[in-house]
Amino acid sequence: SWSVLLHLDEGARTLFTWELAADGTATFSNHDIAGTWRCRKDVVVVKQPCFIFGNDLYYSGRVRSVESHNLVDGDSEWAPLRMTECIVETSQGMELTRVGKFSAH
Repeated sequence: SWSVLLHLDEGARTLFTWELAADGTATFSNHDIAGTWRCRKDVVVVKQPCFIFGNDLYYSGRVRSVESHNLVDGDSEWAPLRMTECIVETSQGMELTRVGKFSAH
């Protein structure tokens, strides 16, 4: 699961988690309606439907490994991941409009 800190440009902030399943569905700890997600190379887009005032939110960012993570002798755990260059957009008719940013790890 990913921990997400959402910062809306209007000033609101919230902390929640999302689970991204292999079948392309996304579940959110702050919302009952499941969404979707897609990945192309290192860019991930997560859609959270009907969230703010009934509008869909689209979270997009690049997935990176945490550079400061050092594996302990023989430890084969995956390095932690984080998302960078993260923005949040909503649909306004046929266009996407930026409404904030987020961080995730």
